[in-house]
Amino acid sequence: MKLTVNGKEEEVVELDFEIKREDWNEYILLDGGTCRVRLVVSKIFRVLDENGQPTWNQDGSPNFAITSGNMVVSKA
Repeated sequence: MKLTVNGKEEEVVELDFEIKREDWNEYILLDGGTCRVRLVVSKIFRVLDENGQPTWNQDGSPNFAITSGNMVVSKA
């Protein structure tokens, strides 16, 4: 399957996953309100090279791509 990753079309394989934890980031606004944000991953892909083998970043970590959305909750 092909997917555009950082502006480049890459070969990827979708991985099954289990959610272990999805934490909220909470921000205190200068007007006294709060804003809570949480990243919610919907799909995880392993990026493959031209031979179908997994690719690695320069630091040696595996190369993944995700599709995700954000949940936002705010209080005045």
